[in-house]
Amino acid sequence: MKVLGWCDADRINNPETFAGYFNDLEAKDHSGLARFHCRDRAKQDLLAPATADFAMFDRSERHLGSWEYQVYGTVESDNAFGVTFAFRFYCTLQFKGDSDPGLMRNWSLTSFALEPA
Repeated sequence: MKVLGWCDADRINNPETFAGYFNDLEAKDHSGLARFHCRDRAKQDLLAPATADFAMFDRSERHLGSWEYQVYGTVESDNAFGVTFAFRFYCTLQFKGDSDPGLMRNWSLTSFALEPA
């Protein structure tokens, strides 16, 4: 019963916060697009991006709420001598929510790291 009282208090005293709860509940899951954009970002730091091979099952997307996502994954790519190296990438980004989530310009990249695996 305490939860309902708290929820009703927010509905009355803070309608914007109350509406935000439902916006988060109704928001579509864009974790797949977040993964796609983070992979594209990882390619930018590779010496031979055309050779990028992303591990299919070694990945993780986590929805943090408010259209913010953390993405972790592994990619293998060749160096200048054709030797393949493995890297881990970490990415946090947030969808701005005002347009097409398929376009990177509608996302804010909060953090990114690419390091040897």
